[in-house]
Amino acid sequence: MTAPKLDGRVERGDQTRRAILDRAAAIASVEGLEGVSIGRLATELEVSKSGVFAHFGSKEELQLATVRWAREVFIAAVITPAHRSPAGYGGCGGCATRGSTTQPVVSFPAAASSPR
Repeated sequence: MTAPKLDGRVERGDQTRRAILDRAAAIASVEGLEGVSIGRLATELEVSKSGVFAHFGSKEELQLATVRWAREVFIAAVITPAHRSPAGYGGCGGCATRGSTTQPVVSFPAAASSPR
């Protein structure tokens, strides 16, 4: 039996979900989870609120998914490369030198700052 042929909707849905989570993580990294809302993401990504809501179901689920997504990005960008590198101070290929210390660098797309 062959796998069913997809019409692209699932792939587009996954791409949209990743775009939402990338943006949500960028906002949360600057403003905290309080700054992440379905309405704000819909506006910034130029999609409908119902479209964002369909992926997550609630603001709380969106925030939880954002934390899980940021964790996965951090693991992929910092932890995994560090495990592949030789042990020791200079072995972290996923790190950047800042001054006299080595700190991991993880970047999300820049979040638009809002006046407080």
